[in-house]
Amino acid sequence: MITPSTEPRVHAVAPVTVAWQALVDGCWDDFVASLPEAVRDDARRLPLTLRLTPKPLPWSRIFHQEVTLALPFTLAEALPSASPAAVRTAVTAHMLGIVAAFGADRIDDGQVKATPRLVRTLDAVRAARDAAVASFGVQASGPLYDHRASDLATVEGNRAEQRFLAEHESADVATYERLSRAKQFLVFPAAMTFARAAGLDAEGLALLEDMCLSMAMGLQFRDDATDWEDDHAEDRSWAVRLLRHAERGDAGACDVASLRGRMAEAGIIVALLDGAARHFETARDAARRLSAECIVAWSDKQARLTHTLSAGEREAPGHIVRWEIARKQARSGVAA
Repeated sequence: MITPSTEPRVHAVAPVTVAWQALVDGCWDDFVASLPEAVRDDARRLPLTLRLTPKPLPWSRIFHQEVTLALPFTLAEALPSASPAAVRTAVTAHMLGIVAAFGADRIDDGQVKATPRLVRTLDAVRAARDAAVASFGVQASGPLYDHRASDLATVEGNRAEQRFLAEHESADVATYERLSRAKQFLVFPAAMTFARAAGLDAEGLALLEDMCLSMAMGLQFRDDATDWEDDHAEDRSWAVRLLRHAERGDAGACDVASLRGRMAEAGIIVALLDGAARHFETARDAARRLSAECIVAWSDKQARLTHTLSAGEREAPGHIVRWEIARKQARSGVAA
């Protein structure tokens, strides 16, 4: 699924950034105001409860990239018949879907407890999410359009990945790609429903599906390259399994110091970053055909950044891990 920003936050804020931030935070405020009084305070504190931030922050300060919470907003220019009210409804559905997914992930990972108050709040998030999607009147089912089906498909995708990682010490790229794709359903329902309601034809909807999946897969590949050492500490690193496959299943030494050299020699991290860049470029090309220029610009920026990271990793193995540490430190400084 889509994750928090992989770039340091910058202080120069473009008008489009201001627009999406105001929209996202306004949609959340409207959602909170719609709740019974007894639930509102828990909803306001949800980012803290989920341990997504150490202090109260609006959602737009927690997820810094516009496509994470405001994907329908960035798509709207490709849908000229969509009204401002429809854009707002679609953003509400999308952001509530992402929030609900992070809540479920935190509980499933054991990072937070499923207290009755948290469960009640997340139930309210899902109910408002589903009502927003239903308001478009699109008669479609399945995980591309129905958040509940998307939730189930995502859970099954995550469980399939967990089973594989528990049972296998090596994996080829095709297996990695297949299991990664099965986790990305949450990016679809609000955007697909919004576009279909706005009159996008079948060809356009197929392009939109490809675009959304490619954006999510680009982030997934880059995250799996960036976080490989932390993931290895929990025995869930795809990079390490790809390395073992490249080494014909030879487990070898499994300490991080040994793995770093072997990872560089086999080019595993570079390959993941190059794969991420290709996915971003696919998303960019699909967005261009849809005339979704905001997403063209975002995808192109991510592709160029990822190519730069790949080049840095080739020149100095471990560059991507050091970059991630610096990124986290930069974000912590902004949030402090």
